[in-house]
Amino acid sequence: DSTNSEANLVMDLVRAKCEVLVAQKLLAECKLRETEVMASLLKFQVDTTEKKLEDTDMGLGCMRVIFNKHGWSHVSLPSRHGNLVQTGKFVIL
Repeated sequence: DSTNSEANLVMDLVRAKCEVLVAQKLLAECKLRETEVMASLLKFQVDTTEKKLEDTDMGLGCMRVIFNKHGWSHVSLPSRHGNLVQTGKFVIL
């Protein structure tokens, strides 16, 4: 009778370990799905940022063409605004 009880306990242990393995597999599949969705989100954000950068580059290119067309030049403002006077659209030194 004690051999029978031990065999039953061993079988219960095997079933419990099997359930743990099934749960671990399910968790691994969930973690994989989470990682795939995160990768998709990051790719979307990269694509969106690249589009914004391209738009900004295009805008700067257009500004450069307009500046060159009108003979304007870019003025870098010093960190201290000492003797600069701003008028509407232009900066006069």
